[in-house]
Amino acid sequence: MDAALRELLTWVDHAPRTYADAIFAWGSHCPRSTAWEDALDAHLVRVNGATVHLTPSGLAALRDLTVNGHR
Repeated sequence: MDAALRELLTWVDHAPRTYADAIFAWGSHCPRSTAWEDALDAHLVRVNGATVHLTPSGLAALRDLTVNGHR
């Protein structure tokens, strides 16, 4: 997992986030900066109404990062 995706998962987990917050902070039109799109494609985050949450897969990935000392 690259650093930007790891940072995104940590950011979502840290506090309640709205979709607007997520798009402002993580949305990109640059093909080299796709953490938000990668997280959605990998089903690591989901948008529920106006709120962004980690999925069970996202929580597991973040837990694995924490256990392995990367967080």
